[in-house]
Amino acid sequence: MPFDLLPDPRFLYCGPSHDTALTCLRYGIESGAGFTVITGDIGAGKTTLIRSILGELTQEFVVGLVTNTHRDFGTLLEWILLSFGLDYKGKTDMERYELLASFFVDCYANNQRVIIIIDEAQNLEIDELEKLRVISNLNADHHRIVQIILSGQPEFRDTLRLPVLKQFAQRVTVDFHVNPLPMDEVGNYIHHRTQTAGAEEKIFTDEAVVKIGEYTSGVPRLINILCNNALVYAFGYRHDLVNEEIIVSVIADTKDICMLPFSHSLEN
Repeated sequence: MPFDLLPDPRFLYCGPSHDTALTCLRYGIESGAGFTVITGDIGAGKTTLIRSILGELTQEFVVGLVTNTHRDFGTLLEWILLSFGLDYKGKTDMERYELLASFFVDCYANNQRVIIIIDEAQNLEIDELEKLRVISNLNADHHRIVQIILSGQPEFRDTLRLPVLKQFAQRVTVDFHVNPLPMDEVGNYIHHRTQTAGAEEKIFTDEAVVKIGEYTSGVPRLINILCNNALVYAFGYRHDLVNEEIIVSVIADTKDICMLPFSHSLEN
């Protein structure tokens, strides 16, 4: 499935922006940055970048990945403890904090570095971000006990600019925004994914690629949706190639379901 929507590092295509984002993530980890922030529009490929960097980490690192940041499903501190397999039930916030601090110290004593990765950070309330700042206070002197990576949508950057979060923002060492793919990279992206899945020749015509780029504005997730449906259409039509006509048909049939909120209409 070359265009599956699940984030799979094997299919990561590093255009200019994504390549820089990956470099920033590596730098943040290797340099011991307290906070690293990666933002991007919906479907820009942030989660795939995170999954890719996770695959590069050695046993030197202990990673807690938090993907649920909605308050209705528990507090951030609970999710962080859960991500490390620590029992948070029946404890006060102070006891949970002490449990987390003890865990960090034990990891440090074992020459392990702790990384907390929080996806969908734009959902975090100000008080939750302040709790993260408190957690970062566990770093003492020149010893980095815990690093925190935050990934979120563009509005998260607006949140960090709030005066009340000035102390938090000053601790962000690495900050990068992931842009959509340039139009001249869309074809390479499509070919990379089909080739990774096993295709030996190009499946999408140049005209089809141009139409895909125009309609999706280079957003990887939208490209995946459009290309996946196009492959199904091509199979149904018994075509060996996905041409522009097929792309137009897919857009016309699916724009009101999943494409229109994020892209342009055919009339535009």
